[in-house]
Amino acid sequence: MTRDDIASMLLTTIKENYNLELVDVKEEHGLDDLGLDSLDRIELWLSLEDTFKIDISEDEIRKCETVGQLLDLLTKHLKNK
Repeated sequence: MTRDDIASMLLTTIKENYNLELVDVKEEHGLDDLGLDSLDRIELWLSLEDTFKIDISEDEIRKCETVGQLLDLLTKHLKNK
């Protein structure tokens, strides 16, 4: 799976789960900028684990403040899978 494939799946997951279809979500967007509160972040974490069939530690996910950081994290996990 390429980084572009991962990015596409990540952006689709974010847009579908948080009704952001009209927003052009980019890597530099902060999760706060997208209106994701702490509960949304937990739901996103679980959704990403399910979508990508990986385990992400709480420490790793807490460090992600932007869409790009999430993409980097997913890419790292999928590369090592």
